[in-house]
Amino acid sequence: MYDLNDIHQAFKLPKTKQPSQWRHRIRDKLTLTAKMQVGATQQGTRQIYHTWATQEALYAYAMWCDVDFYMAVVEAFTALTNGDIEEAQEIAQTVVSVHEQRATELYLQGHH
Repeated sequence: MYDLNDIHQAFKLPKTKQPSQWRHRIRDKLTLTAKMQVGATQQGTRQIYHTWATQEALYAYAMWCDVDFYMAVVEAFTALTNGDIEEAQEIAQTVVSVHEQRATELYLQGHH
């Protein structure tokens, strides 16, 4: 799982886009279906808060944070439902690759 707090920091998002500020029925649904979990770990005397998410929940969070990403998801889905698989793949690859690469790097570094 990905830690949305790490994603928030890595992409230098504003405080208004912290995972704890995401108050929406989509977040509620992701939590209910265990695609997102909130918790804390202890590091010395500090308690570190986490918002762990599946890849699907990560994309939902990214859509909330970034209108351009949201629109790319809509455009890719539209292309896919219109039978233009190549167009959908092209849109997805150009937009997701940078974000996914950084998220995967964080995940592999043990920030989960």
